Amino acid sequence: RVRDVSCINNTGVVAIEECSGSAPDALEPCRPQPCSQGQYSATSWGACSATCDTGTRTRQLMCTDDQANTYPLETCGGEPPVTTEQCATVPCDSTDVVEVQVMRSALFVPPEVPVLESAYPSFAKAIAKTIEADASSVDILGVESVPVDGRRLSLTPRRLASFQQRIDFELILQDSDAGGESAAADRASSSMAAFSAAKFVDNLRTSLTEDGQNEIAEGISD
Repeated sequence: RVRDVSCINNTGVVAIEECSGSAPDALEPCRPQPCSQGQYSATSWGACSATCDTGTRTRQLMCTDDQANTYPLETCGGEPPVTTEQCATVPCDSTDVVEVQVMRSALFVPPEVPVLESAYPSFAKAIAKTIEADASSVDILGVESVPVDGRRLSLTPRRLASFQQRIDFELILQDSDAGGESAAADRASSSMAAFSAAKFVDNLRTSLTEDGQNEIAEGISD
């Protein structure tokens, strides 16, 4: 943006050279940041880098709009999601090693259900309750918007009516005295096969309300 800079004495406006001192700037930037063209979205979390002690896992960021156009990350608006996090594992020097099995699965919810990252714990609790698993055994990996024709597209703030949301999650099954790891896996597989969408919706509303996510809970229809 620009402005006029003048030199004025008691007779009026005179030549700029007659003024002493430094003249004020006549030109300055008014939009120092790049224009925002899209919103951040993230892929699902990758595998943990370690099998014991503490490792890390990463995910990729993208900048997209509601028409699936992609832009450079530096032109994206808002705060970017984290791309690296620690993943908890069994201590390497533990004498009480627990065998675990990790099952990856997904469920689909309508596009109008607001799946926000802040509500992931509530979704994990609802999934666990629906498949009768321990809440700490479910880990939400990420959310993607999947069109009806199967073409994949990262989740964007505006969801098209022909899209459904896929919630990817991990189910961590620990060995137990009652039948061991395979029995736990069999129970989980059986629960997933009998997964009830209606029961999940009820459990989700309850979990969101318990966690103070009332606005999201009220936006979920049967």
